[in-house]
Amino acid sequence: MTDISVESRNADTKLLEFKIFGLESEEIEKILFESGLYSKYRCRFQTDFLDTLLIFQFEQIKFTYEVSNTVLTSVYNLFGEKIYAESNESLGKVVVEMLSIRQSALSVAESLTGGLICDKIVQNSGASKIFLEGVVTYSNKSKIERLGVDEKTIEQYGAVSEEVSLAMCKGLTDGRADYALSTTGIAGPTGGSLTKPVGLCYISVGNSDFIFTKKYFFNGDREDIRQKSANMALFMMIKFMKSH
Repeated sequence: MTDISVESRNADTKLLEFKIFGLESEEIEKILFESGLYSKYRCRFQTDFLDTLLIFQFEQIKFTYEVSNTVLTSVYNLFGEKIYAESNESLGKVVVEMLSIRQSALSVAESLTGGLICDKIVQNSGASKIFLEGVVTYSNKSKIERLGVDEKTIEQYGAVSEEVSLAMCKGLTDGRADYALSTTGIAGPTGGSLTKPVGLCYISVGNSDFIFTKKYFFNGDREDIRQKSANMALFMMIKFMKSH
């Protein structure tokens, strides 16, 4: 696969770009091959921590509305709601843009991701207008004192649990932030168990009216797990804002 970063862009070339989230590179490749898009069009992709940039390249003279519509329809039929942008924009940038349009503020509480989500947000211009705060509540003490998580909740369910993730997120929706998200999990390589293996992660997103929590298992080493968790949290935020 050709590195997308070296792709030439000139007046004789037309590109259609899509950002797709949630699939490993092997899954993307299989879908493209089985759909026939690989054989019919010149397309390439690059996947980093479940975040994929898919590019179709055309000669300008051969690029028509019919061709564009056919490709768009095919890609949406294949990937559907996993598509979060029709341009080469990062998850963090899309979150910043959506919050800016809504004139809303976001707060973030991170445990296993340790500030990665905040970094992916503040990389983008305009973040200062929408990003209220980011806290790394890595210890149980921090979760209790900073976010108001009940100590009994941690004792009963453990720091890595749906209940604690939800409580972390709820601790941010105190009337200051319009939206909030939180992460807690086990990045490894140690710390896992039979019931809570390495790669387990709980992510919560929400507002003062509703908080949604989801359980995930991510594979890879410590960096893979942390990056995938951070990216998934941003993708969940995008999906949540689209429906709330």
